[in-house]
Amino acid sequence: TKNATISQLASDIAFNIEKLSLNKPSLVGHSMGTLTILEYISQFGTSNISSCCFIDQSPKIITDDSWNLGLYRNYTIDDNNNFISDLKKNFVKTVMNLILQNKVMTESEQEAFSKMSIFKDREKAVSLLDPESWIHCWSDFVKNDYRPVLPEINVPTLLAYGKKSNFYGIDVANYMNKHIKNSKLELFETSGHSPQVEDPKKFLSSLTLFLKQNV
Repeated sequence: TKNATISQLASDIAFNIEKLSLNKPSLVGHSMGTLTILEYISQFGTSNISSCCFIDQSPKIITDDSWNLGLYRNYTIDDNNNFISDLKKNFVKTVMNLILQNKVMTESEQEAFSKMSIFKDREKAVSLLDPESWIHCWSDFVKNDYRPVLPEINVPTLLAYGKKSNFYGIDVANYMNKHIKNSKLELFETSGHSPQVEDPKKFLSSLTLFLKQNV
């Protein structure tokens, strides 16, 4: 919906677990999906889930004087306001520029990636999104701080982070690993923000093994 919030999306998870009579499912979330799971845990706890997998995300996107492990390790409220302004001016171009920055790459590597079919396919998919809904959802996601939730996670948690992620990086991965009890950190050497896309074979192998060990 146009007024979707992270709280609503977390409630949708709880509703579907109950509606579908799921017996302690494992929740897997990439990027904003990780934040949705953290919001779910903040609302409903972990009693109805068996494990989690978080893919390349920080518990707090906005950075300030006391927090430098958000987006780009330097993403202020002013940066976010400028990003939203750019989204309103040219939604598709701004989102695609964000995607281009998801991995540590040279300019020539970025240019080559922008010409690949996977990039063109994603651009087409982005063009079908409703900008107003997406912007509203993003604006709601970025204002939350889930650092206090991390110590409350008492189910096995797989942390899948791209070693070449330009958005977050190893320091964020280590922070999550340190503050979530019983978590396992898996670094993907050649991946950026999306290990499940950039190294799907290793990601699926890691996730499958993790689920077998924790179901």
